[in-house]
This record gives sequence, C-alpha cells and structure tokens, in this order.
Amino acid sequence: MALFEKSIRCPVCNGSKKEEEIVTTVYGWKACRDCNQEIEDYRKNTGDAVSYTHLRAHETRGNL
Repeated sequence: MALFEKSIRCPVCNGSKKEEEIVTTVYGWKACRDCNQEIEDYRKNTGDAVSYTHLRAHETRGNL
C-alpha cells in the first residue's frame, strides 16, 4: 500500500484492505473480495446461506 493510501477494515475478517477491495455480498453485507469469494464458494457447494454470526465465529477462531 502507498504511504497515504486509504485503507479500511473488512467487517468479516477484520483485515486491512484497500477501499476498492471491499464489495457488497449477495446478503447486502460489506466484505473484502476474499471473504466474498468464500461466501460464494460455500453457497455453491452446500446450497446453504451463511450467517454473519457464522462468519464472525471463523474470524474469532482465527484471532485466538
């Protein structure tokens, strides 16, 4: 990232991302492209919806 380039946090993984890397998911949430891809892959493979709480649990587990 450039010295004064604006960055924001992905609300799903809490990772620091460039503003243009944040997208709106099919659920209407804001997430980084990586998290959005995981959500899409999960939906395609299982046919199930992913709750925001479920995704936050993965983030919490990863930060332990």
